[in-house]
Amino acid sequence: MGTFSKVLFPSLRLGYLVVPRALVDVFAAARTVASGTPPLIEQAVLTEFITEGHFGRHLRRMRTLYQERRALLLDAARRELTGLLDVQASDAGLRAIGWLPQGTDDRLAARHAAAEGVDTAPLSSFYRGPTKRSGLMLGFAAFSEPELRSGARKLARALRTVK
Repeated sequence: MGTFSKVLFPSLRLGYLVVPRALVDVFAAARTVASGTPPLIEQAVLTEFITEGHFGRHLRRMRTLYQERRALLLDAARRELTGLLDVQASDAGLRAIGWLPQGTDDRLAARHAAAEGVDTAPLSSFYRGPTKRSGLMLGFAAFSEPELRSGARKLARALRTVK
């Protein structure tokens, strides 16, 4: 099974894909058809960046930072959102899921959150077919501790107004 990762600045038009060896030529051809020839100078610079260990150090540093921010979000949610939103974060990824109480409209909740300055995504927009469970997607990777704590307070204020 292959995976795709977008961990570098998107405008570099560089990324990597891990596929079975038998599919490398097929994916390389598809990549060329889809977006032309990859930028050669940028590839050479990136190759050096990776082989010298800079990319690995960056990934380790960011993994630690994101784990800290995840823990901050979960702590802020426990303090501010208990009874309003059950926030759960997996050990992977840069977002958490907050489950709303049964019968709460997540689109309405997202609008109320936006009015408080908190950007969330209603989970119902990701369902194909009827909504199974109402909730909000919460990002945490790009926010500092004060921003995460303030965001949790604002989100709690917003969710208290959702009927």
